Amino acid sequence: SLHPRYLKHMIHGKPMGDILTELQLDYIVLMIYVSDIQKVSHKLVSLLKAYPNLFMAVAQSVEPESILGTKSSYAHYTQEEFYQQMTQMDKLFQDYPNFIGVFIQDWESLRTMQDED
Repeated sequence: SLHPRYLKHMIHGKPMGDILTELQLDYIVLMIYVSDIQKVSHKLVSLLKAYPNLFMAVAQSVEPESILGTKSSYAHYTQEEFYQQMTQMDKLFQDYPNFIGVFIQDWESLRTMQDED
């Protein structure tokens, strides 16, 4: 997994995104830790278009707000609200053949999220 900004990082005169594409990896996971679907969409769509032969997933965080803050983590959501957001996000990118899904950071935090009261 990597931060999206690294795809533009130049290595020997080439963007890292181009190098990763040439490596023919199964996929990469982009850590876009933002709890606003539209902001995630804005970042991810531009990368999916820029690298159509690089398969990508997006990582979303449910880590405690004390680690990431409310704008970066879904920790303040209930599990049901979080699942609804991830389903909506998955549907947003279904038209991009190089999008493979949503990954969750981290398992322990997801397991302990609050259910509806």
